[in-house]
Amino acid sequence: DGLIRSEEEDRRRSQEERREAAMAQRDFFRETLVQAALNGKIFPSSSYSSAVDSVLSQDASFLKLQQHNRDRPKELFEEFVNDWNELYRRDRLFLSDIVRKRVENSNAQTFKDETKTFDDFCKVLLDEAANQTASDRVQRIIDDESNPVSSALLYFNELKLSSSSRRRNSQLTQHHDSSSEDEGEIAEDEGDV
Repeated sequence: DGLIRSEEEDRRRSQEERREAAMAQRDFFRETLVQAALNGKIFPSSSYSSAVDSVLSQDASFLKLQQHNRDRPKELFEEFVNDWNELYRRDRLFLSDIVRKRVENSNAQTFKDETKTFDDFCKVLLDEAANQTASDRVQRIIDDESNPVSSALLYFNELKLSSSSRRRNSQLTQHHDSSSEDEGEIAEDEGDV
């Protein structure tokens, strides 16, 4: 009777130790994901396959977690990114309304000029907030520590990237248009010969 109780106690203790080790591995993996987000290696829109290839495949926490359960890293990654993306989408909608109002009240170029840095962008958001409640919400979004990276910073970077992409596309279009004109002129010149 005492031997059976001792074996059951050992088995229960062993199960508890395995459960605690699995939780510690999960928490360590989550910290790895947070660090990757802070380093700009993963985003709310990142896919698991791209993250594994570029970030996680050599990480000890990923490899250890994958040894115990092949699907667990993917589940944890997708949970992490989905939660983050949900928060970002909500915050982005609110921030984009403020930015839209600011651009309507001034113009797009003025907005770009006054938001060259993230700190400037935050000041504009706070200035443009319609009331104290909106201002408080903007401040919470800027300071939010529940997100790996502030939604305000992600949105600022998104706007900068979008702006530089539009500028690059515009330059390509202008270059393409001028080279098309040149080609037409060459063809016309050849016809005159």
